Amino acid sequence: MRSVNQGHGKVRILGIGAGALAFAGLMGSASAVELGADDEIRYVQRDLVMPEMTLTPFADLRIINYDGFITGTEYTQNMGARFVPLENLEIHFNPMSFYAGDASGYGTVQLGAVYRFVNEDVIEIGGALSLPVGQTGPIDFIGIQAGLPVRIHGGDFFRLDTGFFFSALFDTSVAPNARFSLAQMDDTMWPNADPMLPVEMSFQIIDELFAGFDTGVGILDVADAGDRVFVPLGMRFGGTVPMDGRPFVDLTTGFRWPAFLSTFGPDAAEPGFIEIQLVRAEFHIDVGG
Repeated sequence: MRSVNQGHGKVRILGIGAGALAFAGLMGSASAVELGADDEIRYVQRDLVMPEMTLTPFADLRIINYDGFITGTEYTQNMGARFVPLENLEIHFNPMSFYAGDASGYGTVQLGAVYRFVNEDVIEIGGALSLPVGQTGPIDFIGIQAGLPVRIHGGDFFRLDTGFFFSALFDTSVAPNARFSLAQMDDTMWPNADPMLPVEMSFQIIDELFAGFDTGVGILDVADAGDRVFVPLGMRFGGTVPMDGRPFVDLTTGFRWPAFLSTFGPDAAEPGFIEIQLVRAEFHIDVGG
């Protein structure tokens, strides 16, 4: 069980999260982002990098239950934004990350960017780099993450997000210690990592509704690779609220087993280690006028 200072973190997180959603809604009332065609409100048709001068503030609320190789329950809240200053460049910043429950504390701050260098009708490929700083469980760290995100479009019904990612985390709380992982940190903390080879399949149900099935494979620590392999499994459901025929806000909910199959727990399967995404709200705002 994690041992960080406890308190009123749960109330604080939920309050901050609700405030973030309201604030983003006020910002977004200015104008929905222009994608150039009414049918591009479809989630599966979104590009790897949104149109130039798009600002996307987001808020994410989750419950994570650990019942296996570690135990405990946490409520996490993350807020940040993505911005596209140039046609193929997206910058993202996640400055507010908190968790509470059996333990409470400040999570991970991330600053990063994605540059798209292949932009075809069917496939897009980019280069990603981010610098996470903060806390992963009881470990304070600084790190670097890099990868090649790939997005494959299957018409107006299907989309596949995949690629290759790796991370290096450097422990700053105790004796110097480095961990190199074939994985990437998402909006939650280690070991709730995304895999090095993600397989995220999205399906468009109707123009405003979509669903997804996510899996992949990763290694939390290459120094002990055989005992640190994990395979996540999850599903998500989402809807797009349009404005003037264009996407204004995406709302997503879902769940996943971060280590549905793994080699680092007492059992090969960890069904008690589950992450529930209560809601993720992403507002798409055209700030270019």
